[in-house]
Amino acid sequence: MPIFFLPFSTLLSPYLGLLLAGIDFCSGRKYWRIDICIFAFFIAHFSYCYTPENVGPDLVRYFSYLDELKHLRFIDVLNYQYKGTNLFSFNFLVWICNLFGDQHLLPFFTSFSVYYIFFYCSYIIARDNGLTRRELLLFLLVASLCLDWYGITNNIRNVFAFSLVGFAAFEDLYLKNRGIPVILLYLLPIFIHPTAVLIVLIRLIVGFIKTNSMRLLLLLLTIMVNPAVSFLHLHIGSITSNQLITFVINKAYNYLFDYSSAYGIRTANSIRSLLARIAYLILVAIIIFIAFRIDEYRFATNPIYTNNLFSFESFVVSIGLLALSCTFMLRPEYWRFAAVMIVFSSSILSPYLLRVRKKKKGVMYYLLLVVALTCIVINWYQISWINSNQLLIDSITKIPLVNIFIDLANFLRGY
Repeated sequence: MPIFFLPFSTLLSPYLGLLLAGIDFCSGRKYWRIDICIFAFFIAHFSYCYTPENVGPDLVRYFSYLDELKHLRFIDVLNYQYKGTNLFSFNFLVWICNLFGDQHLLPFFTSFSVYYIFFYCSYIIARDNGLTRRELLLFLLVASLCLDWYGITNNIRNVFAFSLVGFAAFEDLYLKNRGIPVILLYLLPIFIHPTAVLIVLIRLIVGFIKTNSMRLLLLLLTIMVNPAVSFLHLHIGSITSNQLITFVINKAYNYLFDYSSAYGIRTANSIRSLLARIAYLILVAIIIFIAFRIDEYRFATNPIYTNNLFSFESFVVSIGLLALSCTFMLRPEYWRFAAVMIVFSSSILSPYLLRVRKKKKGVMYYLLLVVALTCIVINWYQISWINSNQLLIDSITKIPLVNIFIDLANFLRGY
């Protein structure tokens, strides 16, 4: 199969491209980078075709933001403040979308980035751990359905920014690539979503995590999050005047103790939100438990086990602990950290799946599968809020190649 045929067929029909890429991937050919790119493109195509039907989703607000910046100069767009914060990295993406006159490029690009990072990192780690491509394909299918496409498409910034930092950590800790691009991947996401600074701090902390005992210490520290945020909120003015730190602390306080806003009240009374919280946090807890068990086995068989995977795995576990620290938050902010942990969960689940392949599958394996399927069911229920029939029709009838020509025409005429 010629190398250009897969991308071209995808631009004509993402469904055809997905089929051909799946066949090519399972056949073990060398075009795996193109295959996973097409997998991510297929999911992002749905994000491109999706249009909110009411004013509730965050995507409506972002589309309005694009309209606000549509006629501004490049430098004015970069310096434009979003809710009082200068997010020049995000504003650059907005400028690109407006340059081509296509607001749907924003959810397409962010969704594509998250899923491509997920597929790429999962493939590298699964390959290094000896999983077959069919085993990896099954893992990718289940995990990608757990990721909550609806939330990633609508929320735009948070999981996108966190995944970029996680990808930098993957290149840094696992692949040992530490050039300027990796440094930029650590820094630029902070100007997409300020909370990304927490993920950067986690990367700095994991450099000191060498054993499971140190991970347990982090687990104990999660119970201190609520009182620590309350203390810092009351005294932040006397501690620092840095606007970014003050913003993060005040934001965290609002997430923890938002009992008065309409959104907070609605979330508190939502059965679906409660079930989603329980399912996702149990899933995170199971993955963390597996990480500890797998590493006990590794240390027992190899006392000097300090390979690259352990460092990156510690980073992923720490993000999971951050998700667990959000357990008692009224607002569902745990989800963004849980989603990022799922994006990089192959660092934990690939060696686990390899081990259970060689041994009898135990209770933990089936519990993991049941909770993952529960998350998938909750996500499908959420998709039922939208006009899924229209979305399906649009995903079939909209031809990406035609959309590219339309966007190029808009660019040439100075849209």
